[in-house]
Amino acid sequence: MNNTLYYGEIVAKISGHLASDPFNAERIEAFMDRVEAERGETIWGLCAEAARIFEIVEDQCDTYFIDWMNAIDHYSQSIKDQLLDKKKPEAIDLFNMSVKSIRAIQSDQLEL
Repeated sequence: MNNTLYYGEIVAKISGHLASDPFNAERIEAFMDRVEAERGETIWGLCAEAARIFEIVEDQCDTYFIDWMNAIDHYSQSIKDQLLDKKKPEAIDLFNMSVKSIRAIQSDQLEL
């Protein structure tokens, strides 16, 4: 198990997760097209920002016993759920989602 993920890996995991289901990918793209038209924010910028925030939180963790790939999958699903609800997560939302995702995976591992 890797102790850390690299920024590029995190961006790839998030963007891949958002695009993994064609039906939902179309819905997310349509919503983010509206966001881009209104605020100039793109899906790619969101993925980059989400990855940067996750990386910051990951760097601050004092444990090496976390399955980071599962944590980023959980985080990516949280982002996807927000976008499917037509809510673009802001930086503070991404921070909270990353902490919750890491805690959820840590809790799952402690139960094993």
